[in-house]
Amino acid sequence: MQAMQAKTVIEPWTSPFLFFGLAFILMASKSPDSLTNAQFWAEDGSVFFQQQFGSHLPRIGTAYAGYLHVLPRLIAWLASFFSHGKAPLIYNLFACFITSWSMCYTALRLRPFLPMVLTLAIFLLAPINGEIFGTLTNVQWFTQFALVALCMPVGDGYREARNEIFVSVLVVLIGLTGPAAIFLTMINLGILGGAWILARVRPSWPLSMGLRQYVARLPSLRIILIALCALIQLLFVVTNSPAATNEITGIAQYGIPKLIGVMLGHIIPVHVFGFHFIPPVLWLLIELALVLTIVRSVRLPFEAKISIMQLLAFSLLVAFSAAALKDTRAMLQFATSDRYFYTLKFVFWWMTYLALASRTLGRQTDSLALVLCTIIYVALINGAPLQRKNLQDLEWKKHATELKAQGPHYLPINPSPWAVKVITRPAVDNSATAQ
Repeated sequence: MQAMQAKTVIEPWTSPFLFFGLAFILMASKSPDSLTNAQFWAEDGSVFFQQQFGSHLPRIGTAYAGYLHVLPRLIAWLASFFSHGKAPLIYNLFACFITSWSMCYTALRLRPFLPMVLTLAIFLLAPINGEIFGTLTNVQWFTQFALVALCMPVGDGYREARNEIFVSVLVVLIGLTGPAAIFLTMINLGILGGAWILARVRPSWPLSMGLRQYVARLPSLRIILIALCALIQLLFVVTNSPAATNEITGIAQYGIPKLIGVMLGHIIPVHVFGFHFIPPVLWLLIELALVLTIVRSVRLPFEAKISIMQLLAFSLLVAFSAAALKDTRAMLQFATSDRYFYTLKFVFWWMTYLALASRTLGRQTDSLALVLCTIIYVALINGAPLQRKNLQDLEWKKHATELKAQGPHYLPINPSPWAVKVITRPAVDNSATAQ
């Protein structure tokens, strides 16, 4: 049986520009009021707008929730050159642009072994509570896809020398937005360390030779930049961690071994499918079968195997870190903390497709059709809207006019009771104090 070829299938409709345009339209449709009646959401107003208000320089060195958010800070700074009434629209427009680019870029990089239509279907139909769409606060849940893809020596657009300066800047901007660089560096170190050890212990093993070839093609500059970003973020995590709360963490509640079982057997399936319908033990067997089928397949190219395992490890690190440090009981409900499982929604269906494609006797299109039908079925039986609910219209433009007057201001934003709290001072001291 011939191995699956790691080459791009020409799909006329998947031109990068056309696909980006489609992704942007779909992203906007996922949050229909984000561009038509823009409102601030949570940290967009109470953190990024509020802390940028009155400052002439971008607040890129200001940490929030323990780490840096460079991309949102830069956009907040750019928006400060326009009227305050337009700030939510500018934030949301950039959010839609960044998230659309992230999904488009990831799909293009993975296209040699993962059909773009599959990635698009997951984005459109995967059950999700919708809070991450159309808001600047949540762009990190999409840019993390692109950050992982940027490290992979596969797919379209991989040019180590061409436009590498631009790509390096992009890597730094994404790496300093959220904690993704920390998790990715852990995985990169694991790959590099594993390749080094196997090269000395079992150099003739197929795994050892495959890892050496894969590591030799890694974009070394990007790997180093991401590691530096991870180090910077770790320093901020250590020095700017949020104050301790009385919240019961997953580790305190279950302990590490039981927490792993609860996550793999209950919490992750709930967030992938939107509901729980199979006993945890069966879920563990299904997940193990997917991994073993992919790893042991002789039809899948090595780069497909290691790339999907890299994505799996990354998504599990994101999910488990959240579960370990937060109240895991809330995660048992689909609508709560769903953002921590967003990458897993994609990885599960990607793995399902690869497992089927590596075992079926028919064409790969048969496996794709089967997975697409299953995704559609899951979306239908969930019966939940596939887009974010419209935010409450709090008449931001009307409230923003109050900022022209001197004195303290309290401007309500979504969700209640979040608000923007600033003090407008005289023009000679045009600064703002966040309360």
